[in-house]
Amino acid sequence: MADGDDAGRSARLLDYKNKGKDEDYMRTKRRDYNVELRKQSRADQLMKKRQLDDDPEALSIQQANELLEKTQQQLANSNDPFDKELSVIIRGILNDAEPAFQYECTRLCRKMVSRAVSPPIKAVVNTGIVPKIVQMLSWDDKPNIQFEAAWVLTNIASGSSDETAIVYNAGALPHLLRLLNSANSDVREQAVWALGNIVGDGSALRDKVLEAGGLELVMAILQRPDSSLNVIRNGTWTLSNFCRGKDPRPDFAHVSKCLPMLLDLIAYNDEPTRVDAVWAVAYISDNTQENLDYILSTRVHFLLAELLRVTQSPDLILPILRALGNITTGSNDQTQEIVNLRIVELFPTIMNNQPDNIRKEAAWVISNIAAGTPDQIQYLIGCNILPALIRAGEGGDFRVRKEVSWALVNMVFRGTVEQCTVVVDAGALPMLVSMLHLGSSDRHILDGLSAILLAGTKNGRLQEYINIIDAKQGVEKLENLCNNASDTISKQASQILDTYFAADDDVVPMHDPNSFAFGADIPHGGYRL
Repeated sequence: MADGDDAGRSARLLDYKNKGKDEDYMRTKRRDYNVELRKQSRADQLMKKRQLDDDPEALSIQQANELLEKTQQQLANSNDPFDKELSVIIRGILNDAEPAFQYECTRLCRKMVSRAVSPPIKAVVNTGIVPKIVQMLSWDDKPNIQFEAAWVLTNIASGSSDETAIVYNAGALPHLLRLLNSANSDVREQAVWALGNIVGDGSALRDKVLEAGGLELVMAILQRPDSSLNVIRNGTWTLSNFCRGKDPRPDFAHVSKCLPMLLDLIAYNDEPTRVDAVWAVAYISDNTQENLDYILSTRVHFLLAELLRVTQSPDLILPILRALGNITTGSNDQTQEIVNLRIVELFPTIMNNQPDNIRKEAAWVISNIAAGTPDQIQYLIGCNILPALIRAGEGGDFRVRKEVSWALVNMVFRGTVEQCTVVVDAGALPMLVSMLHLGSSDRHILDGLSAILLAGTKNGRLQEYINIIDAKQGVEKLENLCNNASDTISKQASQILDTYFAADDDVVPMHDPNSFAFGADIPHGGYRL
C-alpha cells in the first residue's frame, strides 16, 4: 500500500462503518477467529505424526526375550522399577559389545513406541535411553540401526512438547539434518519425518530448525530425482510445519523461499502431497499486506482457483479456501485479485453440498470480500450466493451460522442502499434477528440491524422492516439485551429501540447524517474476522 493510502486509512478508521471497531477490536476478532481455527484445524493433518509398525519381520516380545535369555536371570533377581520387557530392551540397546543383540533391541524399542494404541513413549523416555539412541544416528557404517534409531526418535518426538524437547536437547537435530543426505533412502525418509515432528512442536523449535538451515535441506531432498513417494509426502508435510504458527509467525524471508516449490507440489499427482502443500500456502498467506503482495506475485492463487474448480475432495477444498480467504483479509486491491478469479461462482454448490467446516470457511471468505467495496459486494450478489447463505444461516451448525451472519452484516453495512435492500429481500433480516441470542455475536448483528433500518428510511420500507423484526420477537430480544448484556451492547439495543420502536407511531427516526454512508469509500477491513 502507498503511504498516502495508509494515512487515509488511519484517518478514516473510526467513521461509522468502523465506529467502535478500531484496529485493536478488529485485530482481536481476527486473533480469536484464528485461535478457534487452530483448535479445530484439520484433524486429518496433525502437526505431528507417529509412524506405526508395519514390519511383519520385526521380532515379537517373546522372540526378543528368547534372544536375550542370558539376561533374564539377572533381571529376575533385580528390583528394577521398569517393566521387565522394557528393561531387557534398554539393557540390550546399551550393550555395544554385541551389535546383533543391540540392533534387535533397538528394533524392539521401535516396535514398542510404534504401537497403535497407548504406545509407552513416556516409559521409554523415562529410562534415559534417548541420548544413546541419538548417538546411534552417527553410526554411518550401520544404516540399519540408524534407521531404527531415527524411527524411535520420530515417535518419541510425536509425543508431548516435553518429550520432543528431550529429543532436541539430546542433540538429535544436527544428526537428523546430516542424515537428510544419507546414502540410504530409508534413513533419509525417516530423518525427514523425525525433523517434521520437531518442527511441528511449536514456534520455538520451528525457528531453531529454520536457523539451522533445515528448510533448505528439506527442499533439497524434495528435489532429488530418486526421492520416493513417501519422502515427497513427508517432506511436503514438514514444509507445511515450517510455515505454520502465529506466535510468532515464521520469518517470511525464510518460508517464502519454498513458495516456488510449493507450486510444483500442488501440481504433483498425489493428493496427500497436494493437501500438505496447499496447507503450507494457507499458513504463509496469513500474513501482512506487504507479504501478501509477494505471494500474489507468484500467481499461486491462480493455481489454487484452478484446483478448486476440479476437485471434489474436502481435504483439498478446506485449505484452498483458507489460503484464498487469507488473501481477502488484505487490501481492497488484494481482495480484487481473488474476486477476479471468479471462484465465488462455485460457492453456492460448496455451501449446499460440503461439510460444515468447509461451509463455514466459504462463508468466511464471502464475509471478507463483503468487507470491501460496493463493486465487490455487487459481484457477490451477482454470483447468486445469497440463497445459499440464507439457507446455511437458518439452521444447522452454530459456527456456520455465525460466519453467515458476518457475511450478511458486511454486505448491508458496507454496501449501497440498493444492495442492502437486495440482501434483506433474500431473507437476511429474520435470520439476523433469530441470532440475537448468541451472546458475543450480538454486537455486529445489532449494527447490521441498524444498517437495515436506516436503509428502510431511505427506500421507503422502514415499517416493513420494523414489522419483520417485531414478528420474529426482535423487540423482546432487544429489550432483553438492554437488561442483560454488556454496557456496549445494551446501549446499542437501547438506541435501536428508542429510534425505531418508540410508542408514538408518528415519531420520525432521527439519525446522524455522518453515521451510515452507504457505499462510501471505507478502508478495507471493517467487519471481518
